Amino acid sequence: GAHTDSGLLTAVVLSDEAGLEVFDRKLQKWVAVERELHRRLEVARHSRAVLFWGDSVTYLQRERNAPPLAPCLHRVGQAETPGVPRFSVVFKQRTAPIATACRYQEDYELAHGQLKALEQAGDRKQGAGAQEKE
Repeated sequence: GAHTDSGLLTAVVLSDEAGLEVFDRKLQKWVAVERELHRRLEVARHSRAVLFWGDSVTYLQRERNAPPLAPCLHRVGQAETPGVPRFSVVFKQRTAPIATACRYQEDYELAHGQLKALEQAGDRKQGAGAQEKE
């Protein structure tokens, strides 16, 4: 079904069987972006990728007073050739796992690692502060 991704940025390599659709918030409709790229590009399909924002983009905005950005709502729609399997290669960049909701097992592991690193950094700061006072 339709969803956003938990990371900051997702790259989806164009597949042989188009199906990726993104929701255009301005037009308020689904756009078959992969199908459109298949029609317009005269290159090997696997040599291009679609990039879109994930949930962590909202975290970055809070931190930097950035212009409004939103996670990309996307889905796999109707296949070009029904019955033919569609294979997809997805790369996700994950950031700020403790600032965004965990949805996958690796999100929990990343959040745990980030919390541990923050605790260690805090311990080092406290230790350095105590040494300065002496």
